[in-house]
Amino acid sequence: MKRLVLLTPDDSKSNYIREIRSKYKPMVLPLEWRRVYNFLESVPKRHGPVFGQLVSQFLSEIHDCIFDQDFVGIIQKMTFGDWSGVDHNTYLEEMKKGEWKWWNTPRKYKKLNGTGRKLLLYDKTREAITVEVEIAKVEETKQEKDFPWRNTFVRDTLQFDEKLIPLKRIVKVPGFENFVSARAPYRNVTHEQYRLLKGLSAD
Repeated sequence: MKRLVLLTPDDSKSNYIREIRSKYKPMVLPLEWRRVYNFLESVPKRHGPVFGQLVSQFLSEIHDCIFDQDFVGIIQKMTFGDWSGVDHNTYLEEMKKGEWKWWNTPRKYKKLNGTGRKLLLYDKTREAITVEVEIAKVEETKQEKDFPWRNTFVRDTLQFDEKLIPLKRIVKVPGFENFVSARAPYRNVTHEQYRLLKGLSAD
């Protein structure tokens, strides 16, 4: 049987992949680029210099074509006060105590809907991203009139600190130069931008 292998940035649980599988299974086999990339990175070098070079070139192609386009999640600019229900002075301590299990938003952010997508919260008073967490699921609950969309946290992925990612690092990332002055309440983040935000190496 011949199959078309579709290398895609979409995760296996996305609506796009489910639609493809329902229509074309088993002729089309969607594979997440992350899985392919991680697998090829672990391929032993003993297969020879030619094969090793082919793998290296393919990894480079994936990086150049996808890392700058696929999204890891969003940065949400936090709003404090009675309207949002978030207290600037206490929310970090509440997170430390495990009182936060989800984060509600006024609209559905598509870049949070998928396996391993990350929510990064920016605190303008502390001038830093203070919270990072993976999102398990996005659902409309309508329990809060102004914030009907619930983004449930993945257990044990919550990170928080007053200067987790400082503003001076954020504005150095390409695409985020006008982060402070931009009026948008959130910013999409690619994998490459996330790598730079976290100060990770390119390897």
